[in-house]
Amino acid sequence: MSQNYPSPFNPSTTIAFSLKQAGKVTFRVFDMLGRVVHQEIFNGKSGENAPISFDGKRLMSGVYFYQINANGFSSTKKMMLLK
Repeated sequence: MSQNYPSPFNPSTTIAFSLKQAGKVTFRVFDMLGRVVHQEIFNGKSGENAPISFDGKRLMSGVYFYQINANGFSSTKKMMLLK
């Protein structure tokens, strides 16, 4: 999973990722209190996948964390939204 681009973003950002094997992918965005503010579940393919586009226009400015879970692997990164 790559760092989101652009960072900081307003209001949308893109996150690139790849998988070792195809499977169910869960993408979540958390606020600073650990609450899930966005969630998507989709089927990923082996190798490079289409980037995830996240639109934060309904969120307030601040720091958020995004996480991808797939095939027993989990990765979390930080992103900043500026309005």
